[in-house]
Amino acid sequence: ALVYYIRRCLHDYPDRTCITILSHIVNAMAPDSRLLIAEHLLPASPTPSPSTAHKSMIDLAMLTIAGKERTLEDFKALVALAGLRVTQVAQMEGVGVVECMLL
Repeated sequence: ALVYYIRRCLHDYPDRTCITILSHIVNAMAPDSRLLIAEHLLPASPTPSPSTAHKSMIDLAMLTIAGKERTLEDFKALVALAGLRVTQVAQMEGVGVVECMLL
């Protein structure tokens, strides 16, 4: 496939499980394929706002099931361990879409 899409899934899992999930997708990807990851993106330096408060509450909820919300830097490190690189990021209120390609 040219595009793979995963939405609000990775925040349910710890890093090691996410790497396994991403590695399976990597194994199916062609050199020109893209993976789009739609998740909440925590700010690197949180500033008080309703959006940040909401994301922080979701992060606390995810911790109860061993998952977590991640910053863009967290995603860059995570996808690199699975053999991907971040090529583009689109951030909207409440969600971010991280585009990745094979290393």
